[in-house]
Amino acid sequence: MSIVEKALHRLDVERRENESATAQPATFLQQPPKQPASKLVLVGLLGGALGVLFMVLTPWLDKTSPVPATATATRAAAIPTPAPNPAPAPTPQASLASAQIDRSTAAQAAVRLAVTQWTGAWTRRDVDAYLAFYAADFTVPNGLTRAAWQAQRKSRISKPASLQVEVRQVEVDLADETNATVHLVQDFRSDNYREVGTRKELRLKNTNERWLIVSEKSL
Repeated sequence: MSIVEKALHRLDVERRENESATAQPATFLQQPPKQPASKLVLVGLLGGALGVLFMVLTPWLDKTSPVPATATATRAAAIPTPAPNPAPAPTPQASLASAQIDRSTAAQAAVRLAVTQWTGAWTRRDVDAYLAFYAADFTVPNGLTRAAWQAQRKSRISKPASLQVEVRQVEVDLADETNATVHLVQDFRSDNYREVGTRKELRLKNTNERWLIVSEKSL
């Protein structure tokens, strides 16, 4: 039996004795009841038990108590933050490859633009602008001279009252920075002639920052 249980048991015994004493007939000179000494003993025992309990729990409470925010901030400030690793410098090979990709992309875009402008001049029936897209060393088809071919093209472009030229499925293959091959599908419509779905191959070269046609043939 623990100390607390013994004290409670002692109080219960004294309470029963007091009840039995008050039940007896009163005498002429009855002495006032005395405070039992066991109550004082019980209070002392309880105080001692609480003191022991406090001593046992105090170290545990210290461990589980939250650390003040100021202490956490001080500790965090004391820990140095590692500097980020610098990004590796690009190697000369990587820089060269990137520059080549940029030039190739720009060249393909320039070739596509030249093809679009060529068909635009053709649709507008602007003969001079159309013929200007052919290089000086253009391979003239059908064994014609350059002058005869140009006269033929001028007649065929100027004669119709209206015409429309469209290209699709344009594929550009760059041989190098100055030579390209283009495969496309051409649709030609005029007021007296119609030819749709003609597959063509154009070879172009970069001359003085302009992509010009050096050969043209139907496939």
